[in-house]
Amino acid sequence: MLASAGRLLTHYLHAGALLGSVARLDRVPVGLKSHARSWMPGSQFGVLAHPEPRLVRIGPDAALPGPEFGTWMLVAKGQLPSDWVTGTLAPSWNVTGLRETPLPAESAGWWGTGRLVEFCSFLPDLSVLYQLVASVRQNACHWCGIHLIGDRCVFCSATPPRPARTATAPAPARPRHHPRRETHAHHVSGGRSDRTAHPPSDRAPPTPPTRLHGS
Repeated sequence: MLASAGRLLTHYLHAGALLGSVARLDRVPVGLKSHARSWMPGSQFGVLAHPEPRLVRIGPDAALPGPEFGTWMLVAKGQLPSDWVTGTLAPSWNVTGLRETPLPAESAGWWGTGRLVEFCSFLPDLSVLYQLVASVRQNACHWCGIHLIGDRCVFCSATPPRPARTATAPAPARPRHHPRRETHAHHVSGGRSDRTAHPPSDRAPPTPPTRLHGS
């Protein structure tokens, strides 16, 4: 269950490094001033990569935002003294314990320099981790059945199935408009409606009377 909560627990990590140069750093935005100062001898920079990028030039007032809860700190020493990390940063973050670990081989390429000291604060108490995991919603993987947190199973890498599309009812057919047929009477009356009009008779019209001479 803790493995499936990896993405959740990363929110409680604060990771960064103390660097001797930021000239080749592309993981965190570097301003023009910081880039120029990195060429000055003896310059050092405190960099926070997670949870939010931050860069400061080491000095009397240099500080990085840290966790608001008690943590331990993991320190990996490189080709740079770690006095600022252990003597200044750790107390400002209310770190209750320190542990040292070998520097990963990929660190120099990731930070763009071998003159560094990596650090990461974490929650060491398993009971606190258990409470955090138990407080969030858990689902069962639809493929393998293992309990998981989030949208991807850590065992089989399955993702939730897409919701089935609901069939939409067809739109009602619109009644067709039939043009009104013109009757003969309507045509004779010039388009005027005449309810008294009658169809023409088949009989011939009456013959007018013959006028007599002298009458």
